[in-house]
Amino acid sequence: MQASEYQVQFGRTLAPVFFPKNVHPVYLGRVLRNRSQSARVVDALKRALYYDKTDRMHLTGDEVAVKNPDDVPYNVDSEILHAILGMEGEAAEITEAALLNDRAKIVDESGDYLWYLALLFKKHDITFEEVFSKNIAKLAARFPDKFTLEAAVNRDLEAEAKVFN
Repeated sequence: MQASEYQVQFGRTLAPVFFPKNVHPVYLGRVLRNRSQSARVVDALKRALYYDKTDRMHLTGDEVAVKNPDDVPYNVDSEILHAILGMEGEAAEITEAALLNDRAKIVDESGDYLWYLALLFKKHDITFEEVFSKNIAKLAARFPDKFTLEAAVNRDLEAEAKVFN
């Protein structure tokens, strides 16, 4: 499935509902602010690990995080870790750009996010087309006709999982 077709198909399952009474805006603001702060820490870690830049490590607030003097090995593939850290940082930047309605920045940061996603996909031999088509198939199993609140709440997880087998 091509990206343009995915963008058409995903709209069929877009939720036309919103329940602002369920969450106080102050709480949502705190969550978004904390996400932004944690993303800066994640970016500092990524810069230190992959760009040999430790200038932002003070953001971690933990001196022990700055150095690995015993050269303790990491238990995860370095490219997968790079993808994880990169996506976390870029997701926060996309969030900030979206809240500011800055289209150019959304495109910019989304491209960066896609780069990290492509890195993760490369490590697992996944294509964007595979993800697009399987996601739409899963959503079609969840919402055979269109989005309904009932189907969103009472999902048939077995039917959805069959798409990935």
